[in-house]
Amino acid sequence: MTEIWKWSAVETAARVRAREVSVREVTQAALDRMAAVNPTINAIVEPVIEAMDVAEQMDADGVPENAGPLYGVPVTTKINIDQRGYASSNGIPDFAGTKMLDDSPVASNFRKAGAVIVGRSNTPEFSMRYYASNPAHGVTKNPWDARLTPGGSSGGAAAAVAAGIGAIAHGNDLAGSLRYPAHCCGVATIRPSFGRVPVFNSGEATERPALAQTISVSGPIARSIGDVRAGLKVMSARDSRDPFWTSAQDSGRLRDGALTIGVCADPFGTGLPPEAAEAMTKAVQALRDAGFGIREITPPGLEEVATLWSTLAIGETELMIGDKFRNYMSPAARALYEEWITHIDVPCDPETLLTAMRDRVTYQRKWAMMFDTIDLLLTPISLLPIFREGSDLEDPKLGYNQIRANRMMQVISLLGVPAVAMPTHLAEGVPAGIQLVGPMHDDWFLLDVAEKLETELGTLWQQLPPL
Repeated sequence: MTEIWKWSAVETAARVRAREVSVREVTQAALDRMAAVNPTINAIVEPVIEAMDVAEQMDADGVPENAGPLYGVPVTTKINIDQRGYASSNGIPDFAGTKMLDDSPVASNFRKAGAVIVGRSNTPEFSMRYYASNPAHGVTKNPWDARLTPGGSSGGAAAAVAAGIGAIAHGNDLAGSLRYPAHCCGVATIRPSFGRVPVFNSGEATERPALAQTISVSGPIARSIGDVRAGLKVMSARDSRDPFWTSAQDSGRLRDGALTIGVCADPFGTGLPPEAAEAMTKAVQALRDAGFGIREITPPGLEEVATLWSTLAIGETELMIGDKFRNYMSPAARALYEEWITHIDVPCDPETLLTAMRDRVTYQRKWAMMFDTIDLLLTPISLLPIFREGSDLEDPKLGYNQIRANRMMQVISLLGVPAVAMPTHLAEGVPAGIQLVGPMHDDWFLLDVAEKLETELGTLWQQLPPL
């Protein structure tokens, strides 16, 4: 029999409901896998000590008639969302000792769906880098190549899923923090539409800054699109603590007939590294093979929207919580943050930020109108090869260039539309992949198309070298 940790979330839940395997056996398999590989990759920085007790109680109670869709499935949460009894350290040593009293909506929705939370995954300080290292918990390694970043900020989540620690991982995304780690670790994710997944941390002293409220989203990372879909369905259950939450119905558009994918192969005219160009070529051919029409397109205002993201994301951070960052960051992370502020060089004042927020709506409208002419948009994920681990802290100027290289993801974040990141192939043993973008609130249709693309291209995790 295939090792239990290799089962998909969907298969695991089905087998538990059919009583072919116990929740205890599934949980033990996840914990055994964690014990085997986590010392090498450091993806999970705090195991959930009560996971086995939870599993045994579930078995003692028996599988209920109304068992949730993830009943018995092992999952992980990121250390920047609240989970009852655990610290939301966000990679900061000074925050690591305060245990939360309540679950965030994601943790609560996982539990309601019958999932067993087995661990807490790593992130950089304040979840502000495309890496997953911090002074509180150390460095998370890319399971494909320890010399490379696993991505960030949800690098621990992506590395854990890729290595088989849990079937679904929670992550979040303000500038690519779901998509870049999935890309680096050869797994799949969706950055959902704004408002799809409820978010709230009761342990925060104040509400998040306004931009973070409207740009940062939570979502699932998994080894297949099917599990991404299963994770999103559970995570996106209503929670009244998030007033921005919105429901979304399956549009059924995949059944409407001929569909057209817009292709933007070189978004900023800078060229692509060979592996990214090959990923785009493979994805286009696979979409053609699956019956989709292809049309080259230049989305409106890419440079302008990327600049707006920099103005808003970095500008608001500096204005609202810059002092907090400086007080709690390590010297190396603080130097990197100062480099960002220096290079972006925009006034961090309320008028500038309000003007940028006003202008964002213009481009949201233009993109909505663009999606009247195409069904989805295919783009690269990053304009550089996967970054070398720790290179941004060694050279803050390089760190700023890496932010620039990931502008295509930042554009999507600012607009609030959904985007899937998924692998296409291995390039010299390292994952490569693409970003597939959809209209606002058409998340399920986006996943339908991504699943067809995955059928053509396959998944990569089975090729992961032994750890």
